[in-house]
Amino acid sequence: MNMEEKPKTYEVKLPQDHLPATITRISAKIGDKVTKNDSLFFHKYVVGNLEQELVNENGNITEKQKVTQTHGEFFKSPVEGEVVEILVQPNQQIKNTDEVTVIIKLPCPHDILFGGLCALCGQDCTRVETQRATINMAHDAARLFVSQSEAERLEQETAERLKKSKKLSLIVDLDQTIIHATVDPTIAEWMKDENNPNHTATMVINVMQQEKFKRTFTIQ
Repeated sequence: MNMEEKPKTYEVKLPQDHLPATITRISAKIGDKVTKNDSLFFHKYVVGNLEQELVNENGNITEKQKVTQTHGEFFKSPVEGEVVEILVQPNQQIKNTDEVTVIIKLPCPHDILFGGLCALCGQDCTRVETQRATINMAHDAARLFVSQSEAERLEQETAERLKKSKKLSLIVDLDQTIIHATVDPTIAEWMKDENNPNHTATMVINVMQQEKFKRTFTIQ
């Protein structure tokens, strides 16, 4: 997980049916927090292939002809985020769809959480209503969570690394046929009494002292 990954940005471009266009006024400023459909700038463009009806004195349609018309409107932000660059100015003409007008930094998706804090931006996400990071990455702790997209990215990254190094990932499922644990004091009696018929079976048992009067026994 790359904690220093650059924030994602969105490049705002005019659609083909708005070109060529002339920027007449900039309504957004660098540093503005915008939501979807907030106005960024006002632009004018020519709308072609409009039909205009010609009527006579009696109100009857005598002819239809195609005309062009200049249309002006505010261009609205397609995404939510922060305006970091404005690459156009008043009276500038935009001719191509690959010309970037505004660059918006997308808000942090909070894809990685540790202890309720976003590992990318540091925000406390314990009160965020819509939580993206819901996949627990550690079985022994409920503190590290990632989003579905981040989990898929990590899985793909691991697969590519194993493939490149020509290695396999071995997963061992340890169940009760391999490891047994108990706090039954009867086992301690078996271990002490060499005449007990179960004493031999306790020869492979490790004793881990956990508390003053409590023992845990695990088979090696």
